[in-house]
Amino acid sequence: FVAGHETSATTLSWAIYELSKNEKIQEDAFHEIESVFGRNSNTNNAGIVEGDDDKQQGEDDITEKLPFLTSCLNETLRM
Repeated sequence: FVAGHETSATTLSWAIYELSKNEKIQEDAFHEIESVFGRNSNTNNAGIVEGDDDKQQGEDDITEKLPFLTSCLNETLRM
């Protein structure tokens, strides 16, 4: 089942294009992603740090974790 793949690809393409035109916005988005997921090899794709029993970071909604990136995507959809 592949319904919707073209719209997702188009949205991401436009978002990446727009980010490439503004270095400051691109850096802000990168730092937000890096702050959530980090560069650690012990962080999996869901943002859960392996062995971290105190807090399950992957349980939160991704839009709450990445408000700036969510805003960038919403602006892309608006255009």
